[in-house]
Amino acid sequence: MEKSLAWNRCGAVRRKFCTKAIDKETMRVAELSKMSTTWCKEFPKYFDIGPRLRSLADAIVGMDDLSATVEEVARSGEGRPIEMLVLEKDGGRSVAHPGDLMLVFGMHAREWITIAAAMCMVPQYILQISSAMQAGSRVLILPVLNPDGYSYSRTNNRHWRKNRSQQGDKWHGVDLNRNFGVENVSWGFGDPKGVWSELYQGRTPFSELESQALQKLVLDFIRPSSLVLDFHCCMKSVMAPHNASPKQIQQAQYISQSSDTLHFRNRSKEHGASNSGVAVDWIADQDNVEAAFIVELAGKSSYSTFQELFRNPPRDINPASRVVFQVVNASLKLGRLRSSPQMVNSLDSSTSETTLEGAEGDTENSARTKNASLDLVAQDQDKSALGNNNGVQSDSTHFMKAETKVKKLSHGLDIQSSRDESNLDSNAERHSGSSLLVKLDGHGPGISMDPPPMVDIAKRDLEIKHDALSVNPGFTQAQKHFLKQSQDILRSVSAEYSSGKVDFVYSLSICSVLCLVLMIFFAIHSRRFRSKFNKSL
Repeated sequence: MEKSLAWNRCGAVRRKFCTKAIDKETMRVAELSKMSTTWCKEFPKYFDIGPRLRSLADAIVGMDDLSATVEEVARSGEGRPIEMLVLEKDGGRSVAHPGDLMLVFGMHAREWITIAAAMCMVPQYILQISSAMQAGSRVLILPVLNPDGYSYSRTNNRHWRKNRSQQGDKWHGVDLNRNFGVENVSWGFGDPKGVWSELYQGRTPFSELESQALQKLVLDFIRPSSLVLDFHCCMKSVMAPHNASPKQIQQAQYISQSSDTLHFRNRSKEHGASNSGVAVDWIADQDNVEAAFIVELAGKSSYSTFQELFRNPPRDINPASRVVFQVVNASLKLGRLRSSPQMVNSLDSSTSETTLEGAEGDTENSARTKNASLDLVAQDQDKSALGNNNGVQSDSTHFMKAETKVKKLSHGLDIQSSRDESNLDSNAERHSGSSLLVKLDGHGPGISMDPPPMVDIAKRDLEIKHDALSVNPGFTQAQKHFLKQSQDILRSVSAEYSSGKVDFVYSLSICSVLCLVLMIFFAIHSRRFRSKFNKSL
């Protein structure tokens, strides 16, 4: 496919003179494919990331009018380089430079999935990214902002969150995502003496070399009207900055709809101990920044403790990189749309009542309708832009509308959120057979965790049990068939619920009955299995 595209680009030139160029491009595509095959299967060691970035830049440069360089932004507290990949689309001398898209990964040490997804995404989707970029635009990729913490999490403490700066005689580390802002305005509401805390904000704003590195990039390097995305784990959401404008909220909602795994989440309106010094809040206030958002990727799908949530298996890297690409593609569309009169009119017509706290229910549905119209504008502006997300969006439309109904009906039932990160609970407890009591650490603090649909939870739980138990040699074919039938029933209920055919209470009742039947079934089978095992002895 890549060869045919290159062949067509030869245009009126005699075809035989294009052969060498085509062969060279084909070799580059093959090299990138080899990189993605390897990089998407493992979490990279820190000392491998720099060489990989440089080999990636060498493979990209000149491809599809792209230039690629690796810049050393700064050094960490322990002297490790903080490096950034700069992709720029050739626009010629007459093209006005549009704003940059800056992607920040690895601010928190234990969030390995963000770093691996960044390194997997670029070689795998570079041609699509190039097609979506405007002439003269840049994409800046910072794969590891916290190299010291990341290295420490790989060798000493897998669940380490902060950097590794010395704090007194025996304590280490500052939470970089609490170290940005202006004192007594957007920073300084946390505990100034809590050096032992995972959320320790530091002695002053920008006290850490890593925070200063990002500050310098934002103030001195990126161009006006830039968009900044800060990637974290594990809330599967897109969040606007503190006190975001209706336009910024709508942009965040638009980006969240690029992937079926992401949803828009609210931020607390008031600064406090749990949302002081967040990076995007400071970044969004800078003159050369159009908007800044937090993007939370998915954590481990099955976990028994809070810490285990960050232990994504390597098989999660490829899906996570796909989500990162979808977010990048949607963000590049926003960059093209900002200069469109249709986009301006659509954003200006958004209701002034669309606030951080009012983005659910009818307001959320209204925002989704407007975002869908913005997507059509993007398609009209650039027919060559990828349409990979359209199918995903249409498949998830009914589900996302149904989720709004669930949020209202299930309020106060079984799901509980944690607004104060200083009182983190490291347990994710199973409650009433079909719902989860979830407390996440929330890297955009003050975040309201909206409950996921109960039917979907029951369906996912049954799928996990089916995958784990169906391989048990003690199961007969009839028993496996029973599990399969139960799984199909729950899928059917979930599908009907998503389309509005079954109401919430009825769906929850069916799931509860099925879960009870399964518990009885497993108990009986377990006794029979032990009986057979004892007889065999």
